[in-house]
Amino acid sequence: MALPVDPSNQEKSNGSQRVLLLLVLSVAAAGLILFLWQGSGKRQAPAAPVHLGFGARERAYAPNVHVENVALGRAENYLHQEVTTLQGDLINSGDQGVRSVEITIEFADEMNQVVLRESLISSAPQPIASRGSRAFEISFERIPASWNRQSPVLYVTGLELAQQK
Repeated sequence: MALPVDPSNQEKSNGSQRVLLLLVLSVAAAGLILFLWQGSGKRQAPAAPVHLGFGARERAYAPNVHVENVALGRAENYLHQEVTTLQGDLINSGDQGVRSVEITIEFADEMNQVVLRESLISSAPQPIASRGSRAFEISFERIPASWNRQSPVLYVTGLELAQQK
């Protein structure tokens, strides 16, 4: 024997289920909107490249700093990718120590147009002493295929001179 069902009671139950469902959907939508709004908010701009100073004093000293013994090589990195390595010596032929040197490296194509330009800041705990040198090695993972396979051009574009005593 079935019990009689009160239609007004069933409508109240369906109505409260609908309200609960709408409340859950509203909270979920608000959470999703908040998540997307915070994610698309203020993004930090990529950091501007850092360059060393190259004022009158540094420009006057720059001819004393040059690169010698440049050698190119190919090597495999830890991910088994071929990389091009550039080795050389930073030479300080002047009478003052150099804390850091910024060198710009330019790779060219067959028409001597620059296909890749990279800047490197070489620094170490100890400055390059007067009439001293420091070896360096740089790895390049992606040099454009149009590169002419010749040694790149390297030039000093920034200096940080050591404090004179």
